[in-house]
Amino acid sequence: MQFPFLAQTTQAHAAEQALLHLLLQLAVIIAVARWLGHLAIKLGQPRVVGEILGGLALGPSLLGGFAPGVFDWLFLRGDGAELYYFSQVGLILLMLQIGMEFDFSHLRETKNRRAVVAVTLGSLTLPLLGGFGLGWVMQPALASGVDRSHFSAFVAVALGITALPILGRIMADLQLTRTRLGSVAISAAALNDVVGWVLLAVVTAVASAKFSAEHLLIQLVGILLLGALFWMVLRPLLHRLARWGVDDHGGLSLDGAAILVAVTFLAGAATIQLGIFAIFGGFAVGVLLFDANALVEAWRNKIEPFVQFFFLPIFFTYTGLRTDVA
Repeated sequence: MQFPFLAQTTQAHAAEQALLHLLLQLAVIIAVARWLGHLAIKLGQPRVVGEILGGLALGPSLLGGFAPGVFDWLFLRGDGAELYYFSQVGLILLMLQIGMEFDFSHLRETKNRRAVVAVTLGSLTLPLLGGFGLGWVMQPALASGVDRSHFSAFVAVALGITALPILGRIMADLQLTRTRLGSVAISAAALNDVVGWVLLAVVTAVASAKFSAEHLLIQLVGILLLGALFWMVLRPLLHRLARWGVDDHGGLSLDGAAILVAVTFLAGAATIQLGIFAIFGGFAVGVLLFDANALVEAWRNKIEPFVQFFFLPIFFTYTGLRTDVA
């Protein structure tokens, strides 16, 4: 005789245990990130440095090495999918904030646009060449069963891609977002990353014998069309939202915030479909709104603190959980 309610009770208990671990994980992550963030500031470093160290401390590099039982019980139960999705949502919202924070009006000057191109080329060329050479030398020791040129190309792309969210967060902590230096640096980093993700797709396709010039052309055309759609259609709509979603006292309405977040997630979904990371959708929406000063200030006052203390430490910790410096 079968008792379906017993199976349901067992499933409910398992779900409660999973929730228990998730809540404990979040509490520990937030506490450690805030403590080490304050410590980093006292040492003259951006808060993000402390948050990254917090991720390493809670991962196999420190906690897993000195207290493996605690580490296994707290972080290795389940597949970690919950933390991963929390971290990605936080990353997309961070990129929205970074896009809104920087003053891209500096790029109206020809010399600044030229600087963006020069920095992008330099930040791609040198790491790609150096990475390819490094991969060629390391391949016999690290990946003897992998084609040498494929491995070297992968190392080149890995070293060529900028950590765009980290750079943006550091520059925000150092209050460089409204400067010429800040706008040039973050623009070059964004272009660097878009090119890097396309190159990564090409390298992966070539290594797996699935490369298609037609697919690459469609991807590039899709990126250009999406950019044009964002600028010509989405930008005017977002500026209407900026005027409608902020009240006379400078507060961001809940409806305005909800629409902005929904649009940001849809933009992230669109960039995923084009084979580039979802954060570019969030960043693009932020860039379109950088001159909507009232909305930017309202977001900064109402939403940004929650993203900073809750979502971002989860991202850095999740990264640390997958990193073993030994």
